[in-house]
Amino acid sequence: MKTAATLLIVLSIMSLMMVQEIKAQSSLYKNVTSNSIATLEEGIHSENQGVRKSSIYMAGLYKIDEAVDALTSQLKNEEDANTRVLIALSLYNIGDPEGMEAVKDLSENDKDTKVKRMTTALYQDYIENFVNVSQR
Repeated sequence: MKTAATLLIVLSIMSLMMVQEIKAQSSLYKNVTSNSIATLEEGIHSENQGVRKSSIYMAGLYKIDEAVDALTSQLKNEEDANTRVLIALSLYNIGDPEGMEAVKDLSENDKDTKVKRMTTALYQDYIENFVNVSQR
C-alpha cells in the first residue's frame, strides 16, 4: 500500500514536470528571430531530405505562422509522398486558413491515395474542430 502511494506521488510529480516543460517549450517560439525564421525556411527548401523533414516538423511543432508560405511552396514542389503528408500535418498544426486551403487542394488533387486519405482527414478535422467552433 505504501509502495502504491509512493508511486502515485512520483508519477504526479513527473506529470507536473512534463507540463512545465511543455509550457516552457511553447513559450520559446515567441522569441524566434527573423534570422531563425529565414534559417527554418531555408531548411524547408533544403535538398537534404533529413534537414527538410526536420525543418517542416519544427515549423508545425512550434506553430511558426511565418513558415506557412515556405511550407505551401514546398508542398507544390515536393516529390516524396511522406513529406507531403508531413507538410500537411505541420500546416494543420499551425492552423492558418491559407495553409489549410493548400491542404484541401492536396486532398483533392494528389495522385497518391495515402496522401489523399491523410490530407482529407486533416482537412475534415480542421473544418469540424476549428472552423465550426468559431462559427458557433
